[in-house]
Amino acid sequence: FLEVWQQQFIPPKPLVPAVSVANNNAVNGSANNDMLMSNKGSKRIDWKEIRYKLPFSKHDESEAKRRMDLFNRIDNGNGYLSLAEIDKGLRDEIKLPDIYNAKPVIMRAFQSVKDVHNGHVTKSGQELGQHYVERSEFRLLLKYLYGYFQLWEIFEAIDVDGDRRIDRHEFIMNGSESFRS
Repeated sequence: FLEVWQQQFIPPKPLVPAVSVANNNAVNGSANNDMLMSNKGSKRIDWKEIRYKLPFSKHDESEAKRRMDLFNRIDNGNGYLSLAEIDKGLRDEIKLPDIYNAKPVIMRAFQSVKDVHNGHVTKSGQELGQHYVERSEFRLLLKYLYGYFQLWEIFEAIDVDGDRRIDRHEFIMNGSESFRS
């Protein structure tokens, strides 16, 4: 199951497309491997674009610079991000409407990373980790947004009636069809 999922929903290596910094055009990969049709038949997911706009690589200096620039553009100046800032940043700065419209993805990613580093204490004694994503957690937030969005798309492919539940019939019929090559 996992192997089939990886073939259909994870872009082929390299995960980071070769990009010309001057004109921002992707030059690697084929269109059929980088686009995915949703179960609704009209929405196309450009995984290369999503991966490029979510710079979460731990070892790529150019991604680290883009990530810090992105954090600074989303941050309201206090050095940490609230859920509202992340939500607005996805819409206005990162410009990924597919992820912006998948609110459960944003919420789960936020909840998963907001206290990874146990929070710093402000001058008033409040722990930031309880309510905010710190700069040191931002890379994981981007990585979780990408991963959870992949899972969200799989879920939507199986949940054809859109009730955000997978019943036995959907699981048997659509789950198996979604993962056949």
